[in-house]
Amino acid sequence: MVESQDVLCHMLDEQIKKDKPEIKAIIGMLKGFGYSLQAGCTLDQRQMSLLFLLLKTVIKPIEDVNNRGVMKAGMKLLA
Repeated sequence: MVESQDVLCHMLDEQIKKDKPEIKAIIGMLKGFGYSLQAGCTLDQRQMSLLFLLLKTVIKPIEDVNNRGVMKAGMKLLA
């Protein structure tokens, strides 16, 4: 579980910082994080801060984009 949460955090960070992030990949990572965190959080303080910043980024509406899947998945994980 430690390794999967670490990898998810790293991959999510990389995907969000891409010029053309893949929406479905981000949604999948957020959902995976949600399931993983139900069993317990193994992230350190730095990773928790990064995850919080990433969630703040993905829950902001993007103009001219009709797909709200990333925003919804981010809000569910934050909840």
